[in-house]
Amino acid sequence: MKRIEQPNSWSCLAAVACMVTGEKIGALHDHVGHDGSALEYGSPFHDRRRGFRLLEISGYLASRGYLLGGVALRENCPEGILQCDQVRFEYPVRTPAVLIVEGYRYNHAVLWTGLEVLDPAPFITEKRAINDYTLLQWWPLSRVEG
Repeated sequence: MKRIEQPNSWSCLAAVACMVTGEKIGALHDHVGHDGSALEYGSPFHDRRRGFRLLEISGYLASRGYLLGGVALRENCPEGILQCDQVRFEYPVRTPAVLIVEGYRYNHAVLWTGLEVLDPAPFITEKRAINDYTLLQWWPLSRVEG
């Protein structure tokens, strides 16, 4: 996986998705039908841009053969998933994942390749360790052959 720099403040998740697929950000824009730049009341971005929804990113990745997120297996809950108080997901730490981390002003998306973090922020020029980030969410990636 190769690092792609986000072109603006609202495209970190889009850049991470394109790092996964190996495509340019324009391919994601074509898939979702916009570039995230529309003004939107209530946007979490300081400049009120729309950005990208997780569902749009998931759909883009799925269309390219990638599943974003976990799958609960029956072995993790022998009584049946609906009878469990908690469902536990286990992945090897080397599983690639989209990470949502604390950013300077807003939450930020980076890619965990299984070996290193690829950060799309334009001011991050050197490789950083996963411990350099405050992790908020871990979304494992699976390749689906079909």
